Amino acid sequence: MKKFFKLMALAIFSVFFLTSCSMRSYSMPDRAAYRANTPKEVQDKDDTECKQFASERTGGYDPNQAAMSGAVTEGVIAGAAGAALGAIFGSFWGQAGSGALGGGATGLAGGGLHGAKGELERMHSLYTRQYSVCMRSRGYMVE
Repeated sequence: MKKFFKLMALAIFSVFFLTSCSMRSYSMPDRAAYRANTPKEVQDKDDTECKQFASERTGGYDPNQAAMSGAVTEGVIAGAAGAALGAIFGSFWGQAGSGALGGGATGLAGGGLHGAKGELERMHSLYTRQYSVCMRSRGYMVE
């Protein structure tokens, strides 16, 4: 029985460790655009307008909302799958209930972290593309 709980603790720790190692911070793109002989005031105005354009095109991109949406969706699915697998493997040691609990927690945590990361990457990529399109249409070279 102790061996089973040690394995569950190791599985939970592994999921958190591996997922957290792949997380990164997402913010709005810095001005990575350049157009020669353009006053700073005009560049700032274009930058602000293009950020607004990108935000509108992505449904008001909010990193926190994107992360929460992905975490809930994948967390629930992975939690259910983890609970089922945990119950199956736990039954080998006569601990189906504990296995389901541990598997569900591991699946929920891992799926939630994975879902948050995936949705953040998807929304950030979409936002950045829309921002770049807007800046290029105004004659800027975008890095």
